[in-house]
Amino acid sequence: MSESRYSGPVRRSRKERGGPYSTQRSQEKENGGCETVRPETPPRIQPGIAEQVNERTDTDAKIIGDRYLFLENLEGSNLKRAIDLVTKRELACRAVSRQAGASILQAHFRLEFSQFVAQPVEIVSAGTEQFIFYQKNFGDLHGLVRDRLVRDEEHARVLLYQIVNAVYDCHCAGIVLTDLKMRRFVFTDKAKTKIVLETLEDATILQTDNDVQSYRRVGHPAYLSPEAICSSRGGSYSGFKADIWGLGVIIYTVLIGRYPFNDQNPLALFSKILQGHYYLPDDLSSHAKCMIRNLLRKDPFERLTAEDLLAHPWFAESEDIIDKTGSVEVFDEINNDQIVPSAN
Repeated sequence: MSESRYSGPVRRSRKERGGPYSTQRSQEKENGGCETVRPETPPRIQPGIAEQVNERTDTDAKIIGDRYLFLENLEGSNLKRAIDLVTKRELACRAVSRQAGASILQAHFRLEFSQFVAQPVEIVSAGTEQFIFYQKNFGDLHGLVRDRLVRDEEHARVLLYQIVNAVYDCHCAGIVLTDLKMRRFVFTDKAKTKIVLETLEDATILQTDNDVQSYRRVGHPAYLSPEAICSSRGGSYSGFKADIWGLGVIIYTVLIGRYPFNDQNPLALFSKILQGHYYLPDDLSSHAKCMIRNLLRKDPFERLTAEDLLAHPWFAESEDIIDKTGSVEVFDEINNDQIVPSAN
């Protein structure tokens, strides 16, 4: 018997899903709404001009394919700043092995329909490496929270709505993100109102409807789900459900300004996560508290799905959220990543 292929869940429109935005979808802009971060045509893979990497020992930079200047790391990221020497355009770039590059690109190609996931603008092969270029970004969500620039729940709602859509699109395409964290979400405009999931590195691409995962040394400790921690002793867990826990950690941190579970000692941190106790401030709205409680549940099968979350009443509290995001319906060891400001 042949192996079944991945077949779901299928991304449904908000009208099909129902929920607070089902009557607001007809007001789409003629130009397709928000600016996308992927090109109108697929990225070009350039094997010819790019089979060599010229070292620039004086500045510790590289020239890739006689065209791209490969510079310093972006803050808190594995991506580097790059300059297209022909167009003078600034880009972000990730250097990976060809094998890893093939996996990342396969995930991106599955998500070409999504405006909430960044797409490569150029792919260059050089020796045993592939250089995957993305549009320049204007900082990440982690930096915004660290600098206390999330003004209030309304501001957070506009950003989180886009983030939940990114996770929903990934799950509909059979992509388990595995390492879901604030650093992965970057802004595509100077005003920092539009945000996308930038990289699909470490993602698992499902070939069937089975999203069962086994233990992998991937992911930052603050975002790990209880079942992912327990899997280190053997066993497996639902990749989608673990992603939802990580999404709950992101939502909590954006709204409250600190991680729900935090400790400089990894074992103490894991103990707190396994206990599942966290603090919700009194000034947080009742709908926000309800949403967090339904995401950070120790039993993974009691958590909301990404689709459920998009229909949650907390998002319904803002009738003009679609206009603010510019969104349109698509498809008609502990490190510094754990350091965010406390709520005090």
